[in-house]
Amino acid sequence: MVYAKGGAAWAHDNYQFNGQVSTTACGSVLFFPPPPQCFFTNPTIVTPFNFAASETRVGWTVGAGVEWAFWENWSVKLEYDYLDFGSRTVTFNDPLLGAANISISQRISEVKLGVNYRFGSPLPRY
Repeated sequence: MVYAKGGAAWAHDNYQFNGQVSTTACGSVLFFPPPPQCFFTNPTIVTPFNFAASETRVGWTVGAGVEWAFWENWSVKLEYDYLDFGSRTVTFNDPLLGAANISISQRISEVKLGVNYRFGSPLPRY
């Protein structure tokens, strides 16, 4: 059996973006002789960040597959699905740095391979 399918898709996404920013400021600048040079530096300041966001996205899906009944109630299938949730801006929040708006695009391609068993009487053979 060859088949195609399509419809709506939902995904619940949890985003997390962790890291740190290191800053070293110049404490005093010597302008002569050129070029300007840092005479001494202040201590390095490390600021960690932990932006997080969560949302449920709605999109669409299309797919196609093939299924083959190989023995009584048993079949095997191979299927490809494409899911598209589009692009949108998500607000990430950090406890110290506040909010940041990030644009996210989400498209998923998946391949499924499965073995199925049909309960009940065996499939008819033609």
